[in-house]
Amino acid sequence: MKIENGKFVANTVFCSRCGKGCVMADHRDCYYYRYRHYTQFENPAGEK
Repeated sequence: MKIENGKFVANTVFCSRCGKGCVMADHRDCYYYRYRHYTQFENPAGEK
């Protein structure tokens, strides 16, 4: 997260269920939000 030209720029992934402000942890092949125990995979199974 950083500020560019006076604006807040987030280079992180937010939880799609909770919305902005709920930052997901970036792991090797997925993102995880610990408060909801929600995992979002970068590439769905079977997709290359």
